[in-house]
Amino acid sequence: MSYPFINAVETFFWWGTYSADHDRGDPEAGWPPLWASWRCRCKPSTAPPTPCAPSSTRPPTLFPGRGRAIVADVSAPDLYRRLLPADAVPASVLSSLTDFVWDLPTVKVNYALAGPIPWRSVSLRGAGTVHLGADADALVRWMADLTAGTVPRHPFMLFGQMSTADPMRSPQGTESAWAYSHLPRGVADDGSARALAAAIDLVVEQHAPGFGDHVIARSE
Repeated sequence: MSYPFINAVETFFWWGTYSADHDRGDPEAGWPPLWASWRCRCKPSTAPPTPCAPSSTRPPTLFPGRGRAIVADVSAPDLYRRLLPADAVPASVLSSLTDFVWDLPTVKVNYALAGPIPWRSVSLRGAGTVHLGADADALVRWMADLTAGTVPRHPFMLFGQMSTADPMRSPQGTESAWAYSHLPRGVADDGSARALAAAIDLVVEQHAPGFGDHVIARSE
């Protein structure tokens, strides 16, 4: 299934981790992610905002007694226009939403593998994340397909080897992996998603002959 890839909109919690100082709300160490991103100007059509310097004034809380961070797994328009109280969203954030543009739909394929991935290039065996289809000619063709509204037959993708990065992800000697790429903007039907997922399988197989034989479970 395909999902619209949110383009720099989860400004309430786009920082990945807390430190003990963040949990205490120490103004010298930086406020929690909610407040740090709240104080930055939101530009939905660009990369995530750079955290602003913390204020010397203790930040307010939207929900007293319920913590200082909100994880919002929704789109920016829904979050800022529908879910939050109107007086909780700065006017600059609301006005910036007029320029909000959805990114390309994303297709992600998950794999459970019986053994390590048989990469042609030995150097890829220890990488946590691999870029496939990234040579100059392939990128041009891929972008041409996306621009023309065609499901790419040779997609550029990111490929994650989760057990290589963290052995706790799957039993010893196996691999847990994923791959994702994009569909053209406005193309988000299941048939197109399945076609792209099949193309992803083929690209991985080209770089790792015998990959399909190692797959014991797969979801998309």
